[in-house]
Amino acid sequence: MALLALLTTAACGDDGDAGPDGGIGPDSGVDLSEPLFDPAHVLEVEIDLAADDWDTLRFQNRSVGALFGNCLQGPFEDPFTYFPGTVTIDGEIVADIGVRKKGFLGSLDNDKPSLKLSFNEYVSGQRFAGLKKLTLNNSKQDPSFVRQCLTYQTFTAAGIPASRCNFAHVTVNGVDLGLYVHVESGSKDFLERHYDDPEGNLYEGTLSDFRAGWTATFELKTNEAAGDRSAIRSASCATSIACSSPADATGS
Repeated sequence: MALLALLTTAACGDDGDAGPDGGIGPDSGVDLSEPLFDPAHVLEVEIDLAADDWDTLRFQNRSVGALFGNCLQGPFEDPFTYFPGTVTIDGEIVADIGVRKKGFLGSLDNDKPSLKLSFNEYVSGQRFAGLKKLTLNNSKQDPSFVRQCLTYQTFTAAGIPASRCNFAHVTVNGVDLGLYVHVESGSKDFLERHYDDPEGNLYEGTLSDFRAGWTATFELKTNEAAGDRSAIRSASCATSIACSSPADATGS
């Protein structure tokens, strides 16, 4: 049976490579990333990139008109692009990383954008503490900064696979952007931590549901090239009164 895992968010993977961790990482059974998600530790994250790139990055935004034009016919277009930079995490420098803005609508901000750092965007196989990416959320919709971590911790305590989560203090080009929520990215590494067979599909849902007409926006986060959405169709049909064809499940 195909593995179906979901990352469902209110806002809008691949195989592990040997990297600068000297062969220690997901394939070795040694999880170097665990200290990065210690809830009692606040990461110090210093990002440096060209000033012009930073200005371009932070002003990239989604078009509300484009969202309404999508009509839930597929995953929403990602308007954000990576820019080269360097990051220092708790005093350790990683050069030649990719930095981009992230978010759907409510969390977008030009002064304190949510950020995605990709360690292997420009250097194949590069990782930091076994991780390919860092996800830094600005928590614009939650002034308390704790709701996301508390939710994931509740899922974990209930035995439901969920992202690890803590906090980070972030500066960009020496400018203090303040506190961020540091969340484990959805990837094959996430599946390897929770499932005996990590080869299945991981989806992220944005304005998604299993009712007819709402399933097409589930975005594949692993095995993207294969594009297999049969598990989503099966789950949709299981919750529908009538579902006689794949079209019934996708709303196409």
